[in-house]
Amino acid sequence: MKININSIPFSRYGSYFVISDFDEGLLLRDVHGGDESPSELFRLSFDEEVVLDCDETKLTIHKKTDRNAKVEFIYPTDSTVHIKTSGLALKLDAEKVRYDSFNSMEKNNYEYISYKKETKYHLEVLSGEMAVDAPWRTVGNDYISLELAADSELYLTNYRVIYELVKPQPFEEAHAVVQKEYQEWLSNMPETQPEYQQPHNLAAYLLWTNTVQADGLLKLPITYMSKNWMQNIWSWDNCFNALLMAERYPELAYNQLKIFNLYQDESGAYPDFINDKYVSYNCVKPPIHAWAYQKMIAINAQFGEESFLAEMYDSFSQNTNFWLKYRSHDGLPYYTHGNDSGWDNASIFHEGFPITAPDLTAYLIRQMDILAEFADKLRKHDEATEWRQQADELYERFLPTFFDGKQLRAFHTFTG
Repeated sequence: MKININSIPFSRYGSYFVISDFDEGLLLRDVHGGDESPSELFRLSFDEEVVLDCDETKLTIHKKTDRNAKVEFIYPTDSTVHIKTSGLALKLDAEKVRYDSFNSMEKNNYEYISYKKETKYHLEVLSGEMAVDAPWRTVGNDYISLELAADSELYLTNYRVIYELVKPQPFEEAHAVVQKEYQEWLSNMPETQPEYQQPHNLAAYLLWTNTVQADGLLKLPITYMSKNWMQNIWSWDNCFNALLMAERYPELAYNQLKIFNLYQDESGAYPDFINDKYVSYNCVKPPIHAWAYQKMIAINAQFGEESFLAEMYDSFSQNTNFWLKYRSHDGLPYYTHGNDSGWDNASIFHEGFPITAPDLTAYLIRQMDILAEFADKLRKHDEATEWRQQADELYERFLPTFFDGKQLRAFHTFTG
């Protein structure tokens, strides 16, 4: 499948490395630190006019007038990039900050220490030549400019503290391994109908390429929505990813929700988003999680087993009580920001906050009904009765509160 890296980044399962083609140019990036952290590592350029050709496992950049003159990129592992040039040289200019340093180690080996990313990179020239222009000035390099000659290979590895020496596989062998990994992933996706095969394959690739390995605050492998500009996991989008992975990748699907259990506030609120460096509680997301988990159980009965269900029931209960106890006025839940809603810039938020909205109340009613079902399955019948009673009471208020005879309305929480 052809991948347009203007909109979809070239990466791989588990990796924080990304190649993106933005308006400002072709960039090798590292998405550690989330979408508020500058991700640019190297700007990639060529002396010749080039054309990009990308599929799920390899990016090829070839000379416009000669397809045999090319530079190829693969990700042999989730922490490495292998670059091979054939008849075409590649320039890599570091997007550095003051203290970044580029050190020459033993022959054909270099270490790039990035303060911006708080990460180190080992670069090894496997064959051919790489010219290094990186003049030193007291505390860092003035600039770092590399040129990988035609018919050369460069192997780039990221690490935090200690680099463990590895012997890379030959380029074609490594690519074959990655191709096999991806085909196994794709073949294990739920089946679809022929007319939907192309978007189905695209969705499968997005799940694969947007997954990152456990690192830092991310205690579990999880799936971002994008590695171009949404380099976090949100307590809303996580549900959509979990639904598609529930059938064939249950552990990864479960992780999408479990990661928020690990950082659930004492109040019961889930973080708005998490990345490897940061957890944000500034906003929250609506209580849709029990609804999503109920659908996951319908897809894969494993999620209904008592050990899994009990953990999620306890977490969803705490989250529901957050809305009931700490984010309600006159018994009705309210938003304090558009980012709380999943409809960040919706028109009901154009006049300010806090806002009491019908969608949020509906989500809360549905969540309590589902929690009642879960409680019965866990033999917590008193709790089930309480959830149903609270859901019914809120339901009885729903239309009188929000329906004006023609349509549903939101209103300012404290002025009406």
